[in-house]
Amino acid sequence: MKSNWFRRLGLMALLASSSSAFAAGSFDSSTEDNFRAGWIDFAMYVPNRLIDLADVISIEFSAGAAAKAGVQVTRFCQLGADAGESYLFGSSYARQYGAGLLNADHYGVGFYNYNDSYFDRISGSMRNYVFNADFFGPINPNEVAYREKNIDLWSIGAKAGLLLGVNVEFHPISLADFITGLVGYDLEGDDL
Repeated sequence: MKSNWFRRLGLMALLASSSSAFAAGSFDSSTEDNFRAGWIDFAMYVPNRLIDLADVISIEFSAGAAAKAGVQVTRFCQLGADAGESYLFGSSYARQYGAGLLNADHYGVGFYNYNDSYFDRISGSMRNYVFNADFFGPINPNEVAYREKNIDLWSIGAKAGLLLGVNVEFHPISLADFITGLVGYDLEGDDL
């Protein structure tokens, strides 16, 4: 008889704790009242962590009349060039997937660069961006392409190609977003 009472007490404690987890909710700056129901966070936890993990590395393939070669440890420490017109497809920073046309005229050494390039989306979630450089000068972190997360200012990567090319980047801030997401904090504010 006593063991049955303990089972009921344990079941009630389990139900009370799980219902409070569903009702607790979380802060979400993208909603009107900055609040999101806890059951949405619970249901989307695994999909959001998988997508956050996929954001850590991006790979773009290119084909066209272009040449590129370079390495970077953030945009502030780079050595390379990218010139010509090519079609890109693959994954890019901040959940951009698809294809587009890149017309590149970019040269960089250290934290100085010349970038007169534009990207025009063809399909998918890729976003258009433009760099209009007037001179070879220091990186400007206030460029619209950096502020709107079209290009990652802090990425570490390499690119190479002549007619056919590849660009691979590691995104440290996306890794931090994945790690903080494991404990329920969305650093980049990009959870579904």
